[in-house]
Amino acid sequence: MTLVDLNPTVLTVAARRISRYQPQVNQANVLEPLPVPAGGYDSVGMNFLLHCLPDDWPAKGAVFAHAATALRPGGRVFGGTILADGVNTTAPARALMRLYNSRGIFHNARDDLAGLGEELAGRFAEHRLTVRGCVGLFEAHTAAHAAKSS
Repeated sequence: MTLVDLNPTVLTVAARRISRYQPQVNQANVLEPLPVPAGGYDSVGMNFLLHCLPDDWPAKGAVFAHAATALRPGGRVFGGTILADGVNTTAPARALMRLYNSRGIFHNARDDLAGLGEELAGRFAEHRLTVRGCVGLFEAHTAAHAAKSS
C-alpha cells in the first residue's frame, strides 16, 4: 500500500491511522508523474482530491494519466469529487463552494460532470460515473492484456 499527497501532515496522519498495513509514504504533486513503479498497482483511489486541484479538466486530467501509468493491465482507478456544474446542487452547497473557491480551498468552479466523464473516457478502456448530490463518484479500468492465443 502506498500513500501519495502533497501535504506532509496529511501523509503522517493517514499513515499513522493505517500503520498496521505498513504503507509506503510519498510526498508528491499528483499533477506530476507519480513516484511509484509503473504498472505496480491493482488500484488507485483518489477521494475528494480533484476539486482541490487548480485549473480546468484538461489540466486536472493529468492525475488520471499518472494513475493509469501506475496501474497494471486491467487495473482500476476510483474516487469521488465535488462538482459545481451538471449535477443538482443545493443553495447551501453552492454557497459553500463559492466561499471555498474564493479562499482557494476548492478549485471546482468549472468542474462539471460532462468534463469528468470526458477525461475518464479519454484515458481508460471503460468507466462508470454515479452522482450523489453534487458528488461525482467514478470508477475506471485500464485495458486488460490481450488473451494469449495457443
